[in-house]
Amino acid sequence: MSYQPKTYRKQGGDEFVVASGGTITVESGGTLDVQAGATVNLPSGGTAAGDIALAQGSVIVGNASGYGAALSAKTDAYILAGNGTTVISVAVGGDVTMSNTGEFTVANSAITDAKLNTAAVTTTKIGGAAVTGAKMAATGVKSGSFTGNATNGVCTLAGAVAGDRVFAIFQIDAASGVTNTASSFESTISVNSQIQQTANAALNTNTFAVLLLPASA
Repeated sequence: MSYQPKTYRKQGGDEFVVASGGTITVESGGTLDVQAGATVNLPSGGTAAGDIALAQGSVIVGNASGYGAALSAKTDAYILAGNGTTVISVAVGGDVTMSNTGEFTVANSAITDAKLNTAAVTTTKIGGAAVTGAKMAATGVKSGSFTGNATNGVCTLAGAVAGDRVFAIFQIDAASGVTNTASSFESTISVNSQIQQTANAALNTNTFAVLLLPASA
């Protein structure tokens, strides 16, 4: 009976063959040295991820020499970003922060009027339940009342400032009820602490309730 070795030099050439069932073993302390310029051909799928030694939390990226290099990607709450040359591991900056679960948080006061597209903020995008009295500026609307002046139509209105705009005025009459009388008065306060009837005519002495939009609003 003859024995056919599983590893042999091919007859008539410089090719070393490992036949089916054969194995080349590099023992402990030995080295398989592939010189620069040499080519190692591997079949498709011949190398699995588990065959590559790589530190936990690292990825392989191409370096400036055209070789794969390990990049640590495990820094807490960092992301991988391209910088035009390579890939780096960086923290999210600017007006947001990111947790290591991928949740972003916008910094307080980061969203300013200049950063809002006013056309995008519509009534349908504002939750009705979210608009509460506590969230409305106290200086957004002024309210007050005054008593009609039966002499010259100039009435004292505490807190009124020249430039304030008249939003609504209601005459409160015990007999006829509440009547909107804004058209009878100036539309913009002209003198501090006063409101002027348009025609400068005498007013009855009923009470008038008024809403003003501040000049600075």
